[in-house]
Amino acid sequence: MMMDDRVGPLLETFTSGLNLHDRQIALLRRVCVACEGGFRYRELDNVVTLLDLVYSRVADGVAQFEKPLCDLIVVCGRPIVREKANEELLSAGLSGFEALLGSLGKMLHMPFPAAQVQAALALQEIAQGKDTLRSNDPGTVRVLGAGDVKQDLRPAPRELNNALLLKAGVVEGAVSALKEHISTMPPLVPLAKDGMITTVPFRPPSGSGAERPPIPPGGDEYDAGYDSDPDANAPVDLASYTLSAALVSPMPANLRELLRSLASLLRDLSTSARNAAIVVKADGMAAVVDLLELLLPEPRDPLINICVEVLWNCLEHTQTTLEVGPSALSRTQLIDRRRKCNAMYALAAERPLTILKSLLEALIVTGHRTKDKELRNEVLIVASLIARHKKSHGFFRTTGLLELLLTYATAAETDTPTPADPHNFASVLAPDLELKRILWALLSDLSKSDADNMETIMGSELIETLLMYLSVDLQPGSGEGEDEQGAGAGVEGYLMETDQMATGVAAVGPAGMEAVSPGMTEGDAADAG
Repeated sequence: MMMDDRVGPLLETFTSGLNLHDRQIALLRRVCVACEGGFRYRELDNVVTLLDLVYSRVADGVAQFEKPLCDLIVVCGRPIVREKANEELLSAGLSGFEALLGSLGKMLHMPFPAAQVQAALALQEIAQGKDTLRSNDPGTVRVLGAGDVKQDLRPAPRELNNALLLKAGVVEGAVSALKEHISTMPPLVPLAKDGMITTVPFRPPSGSGAERPPIPPGGDEYDAGYDSDPDANAPVDLASYTLSAALVSPMPANLRELLRSLASLLRDLSTSARNAAIVVKADGMAAVVDLLELLLPEPRDPLINICVEVLWNCLEHTQTTLEVGPSALSRTQLIDRRRKCNAMYALAAERPLTILKSLLEALIVTGHRTKDKELRNEVLIVASLIARHKKSHGFFRTTGLLELLLTYATAAETDTPTPADPHNFASVLAPDLELKRILWALLSDLSKSDADNMETIMGSELIETLLMYLSVDLQPGSGEGEDEQGAGAGVEGYLMETDQMATGVAAVGPAGMEAVSPGMTEGDAADAG
């Protein structure tokens, strides 16, 4: 059945001025069922009008329209159905789809969490470029005289959708919505020193008829998750209990779901280089860092993985733009590229690195699962990308992050006591070997252009640790017929336990060897490099 036959009568009921809520809700359900596979391009103008009308009903306080609005938003997130070839590239199709994206973007700011979540999920589906007829990777064919060319020269669905999302203002809207919810979030329940959370005693108004809450499970004998109020004689009307922090999440479930959906939307939007630049320009890095700070009491929260991916995407696109992007044609473009849209510049500050340090330390101390170790390594990769900007090198030292990196880069070999179990970072599993490689490479980058960082690193046990992985004879004349030149040639034969370690040792080995081995000649050090 044609959509016009359904939306037309439904729109008339909204504009008639009559109180036809039951009929409108019934028609909305019929429309959502009939168009479950997605709306048609020629129907998008009516769909946008319908979205605005239903939203106005919800804003007027008619709660019955909240569920139909969510169902309508879900259908809007489905791939748009074509009735003719390349309809999405025609003027009518582009304008209708852009208007739909703008209407969905406004839903991110409405004061109804369920609709906000559905709008974020719908926009996320659109950003992923799902299309029932076209692939986002059409492949290539070899053409004589032209080399490898795409089989389909039209923009991929993901590219087209992300460009329209940017034009409709959804990227800036998603960042502002995330910042808005983080700023209005109530403070989390602080953890006690023993890892317990004590509920706040509540005194109901006199005469309110409020009853004392039931005793926790187990009757008079509290279970392992509860403990009695330390002050049994406190004049309170409701009991106060101490709960295990592992059993209590300080963030409300609906807020967690909303933050997760908005962060997931930013993650998919940031896969596009242009969108990632706008995320940075809209102060999205600060919003993600603020969210990470809120999640520090729960370092294994899955939402942290999403935040780290957003940072990684933006940093990687920034690096690619600076290295291989076209030259800036004006002062404005230069400032945007080097400052306003530069994720490395935005994160090369004291507060972001302080939060990354706290997160990294918490992951090392508490992370014993493989997924925890992988997240820990991803946080280190983000720190490595930030270290590409020289502005950050001093903050690595002043925030204590450099000292933390040195501690865990040498703790296993030097038996340095740490708050973390050695099994969390010093095993022979692949994530822990990768941790070593990332740590050594990052320390090498931090020491290249900052004299104070170099002094700190040279004063640590890093060089001695690196030498433990070498099998060389640095003493000239230690064997018969061996001269100084032979000793120098022996340095060339670095025997590493893993290929991952080779990169780190090659980066800092020659300088370190020269520092701790005065007997080596300059030529020997050059040969070792």
